[in-house]
Amino acid sequence: MSNEIGAELGGRTGPALSPDRVRSMFARVAPRYDLGNLLLTAGMDRRWRRYVQDKANLGPRERLLDLATGTGQLALDARRRQPSADIVAADLTPQMLELALRRPAARTIRWLQTDARFLPFSDGSFDVLTHGYLLRYLVDDLEAGLLEQWRVLKPGGRLVALETAPGRRGPGGSVARFLARRWPRIVGYLVAGDARDYGYLQDSTLAFLGPTNVAETLSGAGFVDVGHHAFLQEMVVVHWATKPQ
Repeated sequence: MSNEIGAELGGRTGPALSPDRVRSMFARVAPRYDLGNLLLTAGMDRRWRRYVQDKANLGPRERLLDLATGTGQLALDARRRQPSADIVAADLTPQMLELALRRPAARTIRWLQTDARFLPFSDGSFDVLTHGYLLRYLVDDLEAGLLEQWRVLKPGGRLVALETAPGRRGPGGSVARFLARRWPRIVGYLVAGDARDYGYLQDSTLAFLGPTNVAETLSGAGFVDVGHHAFLQEMVVVHWATKPQ
């Protein structure tokens, strides 16, 4: 992944960061990450996470890999839903994983620091794979990142991704984009006294692919039963897909 490139994304141009810079950015925001996320989403992320778990439909004793786990919220949501599942949660940033390890029930999950582009698992290792806000960091080669996720899923395995998007066209989408251009920087000042990192979150949201383009990329990577559901004027989208049997 190149250092801070301009990547063409469905007619939009946006920044991509190297893994080292992504790690550094999240190390800086880690101490206030959960507070920042609460403010950024106005608490609506709870509903989005519930939808992720509904679509993942993790069964008893199934294996789940949660990538870009951050402080572990999706992985712990899955644990509450399915106490007998085997859950692995991975993130690029050790400071995030340190916070995740302090959470109740953290000891019931295996935590791993790794780059989502190069997963240290055998082919067909997991029944379900989830992640939140990962795809926009793979923008320089999204299909390659999805192919790696396809590889570690079992035949019939499910992928469910929570992601941001530029918003739908029309008045409602315009209002949502207007807020998206300003609110992350305001949150950055409130929680960290510095808008730079939260400004990148804003830029990557507005530059990323729309849900139709993501669906096409999922199909191109070999997934079937591809679908999505949008929230907040299509500024937030849950994507799902299945690896063929």
